[in-house]
Amino acid sequence: MASRKRPEFDVSDFLESLCASKHVEDSVAALELAAKWRIQELYQTAIRLARSSQADPQLRSAAMRAMGALGNKETIPLLKVMAGKSANPKPSAIIGLLEVDQAEAAKSAADILQGTIQNEAIGKILGAFAGREGGGPLLAMELAKRKIDRTQGKRLQDAWIGTGFVDEAITEALEAIAGWPVAGLKFDEDLVRRMVAAGHKGDRARGQILFESARAGCIACHKIGNQGGMIGPELSAVGSGVPADRIVTEVLWPARQVKGGYALSRITMRDGRVLQGYLQESRDKDLLLLRDFAGAGMHEVEAEMVSKEEPIGSLMPPTAQSLSRDELSDLFAYLFSLVGK
Repeated sequence: MASRKRPEFDVSDFLESLCASKHVEDSVAALELAAKWRIQELYQTAIRLARSSQADPQLRSAAMRAMGALGNKETIPLLKVMAGKSANPKPSAIIGLLEVDQAEAAKSAADILQGTIQNEAIGKILGAFAGREGGGPLLAMELAKRKIDRTQGKRLQDAWIGTGFVDEAITEALEAIAGWPVAGLKFDEDLVRRMVAAGHKGDRARGQILFESARAGCIACHKIGNQGGMIGPELSAVGSGVPADRIVTEVLWPARQVKGGYALSRITMRDGRVLQGYLQESRDKDLLLLRDFAGAGMHEVEAEMVSKEEPIGSLMPPTAQSLSRDELSDLFAYLFSLVGK
């Protein structure tokens, strides 16, 4: 519904009434529409709900985001306070700040990211900056100004990989903080052959543990059986359907061979949002569809699109290059063994 154009008649009273609904989902939808359609009459209502300790957390989050969409310079200090500290961050307040002042949002976000251990919040904050035009470089600049230890840097990097977003500035900033990669492996056919041979001798059980670990990050994007994410291709039968040398190549150099249908595209919208996902065919040749891997479903982007970049490569980072040769042998042994049921 939020994708529809604003009606020509006044909807502020109707949306105001929905904000007082006993059904939280109705109130959240009303605030999202008010933000989308820039219904300024609901600005004070958004502030009231965002401040209310009695309001449902989901409703408070929607209210903070609406504050940003409907606010002005006076909104900035309110949202900065609502964003909280590292111990109890509120990503929705950061998302709201991004609508009003990207520079201030980057400062608050960097302060939070410097110390928070809440992985879900980290992912939401990083994803918000990747999803806003110009947001990534601003956040990267602020992160570089702070003294963030490598342990926290690795936590941020793991959460970033789990979002599935691609943003060069954020990626480089987190690699620098985490101290990875020190040096990359150059593609070499002889190395591929050696890794295939090593994979046939590796330990499958250890490889599975590695695959499912936060360190490798594989399970965040790839599904095996009933477990894993849906950002990348399903791997339940990869060992029987893909040659071993290609498995090695795609794991170590993911940008070299991108599986069909998984070439990432970036769409910049009129309102400054940046959508990343996979372009899908439509029965209507004039309709452009984007499958958003971040969980927002399908988008009809043609009407509000400003620019389109396709493909921008693979969203899979070369994380495997940070593993030892023994670990790679085990990981490949596990992948080679996946033949489905």
